Amino acid sequence: MKSIRKQWLISFLIAVGLLSLNLILFFTETGLERAVAGGTFIGSMIWAFTTYHCAYKNNGTKWLTWVLIATPYQMFKEICITVKSNEYIPGTEEFFWYYFLVYLVAANGVWFWINCWKLRNENKILKTPSSQPEDQGDRTIAEILPL
Repeated sequence: MKSIRKQWLISFLIAVGLLSLNLILFFTETGLERAVAGGTFIGSMIWAFTTYHCAYKNNGTKWLTWVLIATPYQMFKEICITVKSNEYIPGTEEFFWYYFLVYLVAANGVWFWINCWKLRNENKILKTPSSQPEDQGDRTIAEILPL
């Protein structure tokens, strides 16, 4: 159980770090006003805190279900925007780093989605009254949590 939670937390922290990096790069490159950049950054940090608090600290399943629905949609939207973008000339260093970052974010997004699914299933098991340790007797963790 702890390994699933640890994997989710690591993928979540990487996702938040990549989100912050993308926001910083986007706002420095486009030159948007500080108010817009600050508002977007604050909104992203509110999302990160809400996800951490509801999914990890409180063993919630409703917010994780929402994240499971929203993450593939967001990834698909970002990939479509990236494919339509003709901003960088192929073969240049900027082109390489831009697409490297896009694929890194996509790979972590898939890993994060899989970990959200596992954490949601674990949280569902933890919320059921029969999964409390005192009710299980001599059963092992492998018998309690089918994987």
